[in-house]
Amino acid sequence: MNWVIKILLVIGGLIILFFLLLNLFIGEAFGPITKTKKIKLDKIRTLNCEETYNADMAAVFYDVKFTLESKSGKNLEMGWCSFDNENWKIQLHCYQIGNWIVLSVREEPCAKILFANELTRETNDTVLSPQNLRYDSLGMSMYSDFPTWVFYGETQIDSIKNNKLFVLYKYRIGEYQPFKFYKQTIEYLIVDGCLKEERIFERKETNPY
Repeated sequence: MNWVIKILLVIGGLIILFFLLLNLFIGEAFGPITKTKKIKLDKIRTLNCEETYNADMAAVFYDVKFTLESKSGKNLEMGWCSFDNENWKIQLHCYQIGNWIVLSVREEPCAKILFANELTRETNDTVLSPQNLRYDSLGMSMYSDFPTWVFYGETQIDSIKNNKLFVLYKYRIGEYQPFKFYKQTIEYLIVDGCLKEERIFERKETNPY
């Protein structure tokens, strides 16, 4: 009987070990896993990034909370973004316009702007989506059609010069074939943590990819 008990104990131990390893694997594969990363912006400021990794069977997600830390020790909450790959750091760009810190990021497939005021601690963010052009009075005055809902399109920050932001939009016209795809640049003014549309450039027909 002793050997039967020993075999049962071994089998039980192996089952427990299996489930422990399975839980460990699931935790590593699907998360959540939280890490803190630091990005040195200049001699006096560091961007602290709290990254939380999650995944499912279809995709991975990196939710990142940004906090700007100055040499004086004061922290400025910048907001958060969600990314679909671990190389999200290369998609970050930080600017200062007056008392406002401007952080441009890319939440695939769209660009996002985070604003934070160093004095008032006020924050704001804007997702630059092609679908929002449907409500654009300046753009609608130039064209009789607008981006379709069924094709998400994409946006990317072209450049930021002084207080001017240039954004490249790519979108599709038409819910049914034949489709037409366009790219178009819009110029914004950055005013008090908000974007004010300044100029819309002529759109150009392009390939869908």
